[in-house]
Amino acid sequence: IRLKQFQAGTHEELLQHAARLRERSAGMLTGVLLDLRGNPGGLVDEAVAVADEFVGEGIIYSTRHRGRVVDEVHAPPYGVLSGGPVVVLVNEMSASAAELVAGALQDAHRATIVGARTFGKGSVQTLIDLPQGDGLRLTTLRYYTPAGHEIQARGIAPDVAVGVTPGGDQSLVALREADLRGHLPAEQPQPPPSSPPDQSTYLGMSQTIPNNPTGGNDLALSIGYQLVTGVLVPKPPRPN
Repeated sequence: IRLKQFQAGTHEELLQHAARLRERSAGMLTGVLLDLRGNPGGLVDEAVAVADEFVGEGIIYSTRHRGRVVDEVHAPPYGVLSGGPVVVLVNEMSASAAELVAGALQDAHRATIVGARTFGKGSVQTLIDLPQGDGLRLTTLRYYTPAGHEIQARGIAPDVAVGVTPGGDQSLVALREADLRGHLPAEQPQPPPSSPPDQSTYLGMSQTIPNNPTGGNDLALSIGYQLVTGVLVPKPPRPN
């Protein structure tokens, strides 16, 4: 399942696709491969609803102000996709709400994250109306994963790092939040570069998905498929 962004109706579309997949597989899903590569985020409520279906129950994310927890968002029990293996594909262009979903599933040990460190957009902005129709956008909170990992200027680190795919354009250099002038810096120390280095982690994405993508040009998709079908065994979850 590839989610290009989180907009009104994304959660409902996910449920419809999941129902069709179950019907095609006679009610038994081997697992779910969730592709969030290139997803810039969108509506947080839709992202939370999507994460709910995979996590089942537990914390999806928290917001903090100056290191103090302001709010925690919890998932209700009994998500429709809360059983079976899950792999989430991410890259440098997975941002904001997409990072909330990836971080929630990773910290819950619900999914193996495959790809490159994500963009690192983890701030909450409040729009304040001013006279004459002007406005002030004020950064007030930061997003954190359930285990307390900061997203702002750090992103979500993959469990399985994947670099340039065969035939990919190696001249393309990914820019993340931390590379932007005037970005809000992370409160915690900056993470080490992803392995492989940032300059070589642009991921090409297959536009046509074969029934079995193993060995195809989309290396992240190939690895994710083999993980979700049990051909490859994921490493133990990283410590919180």
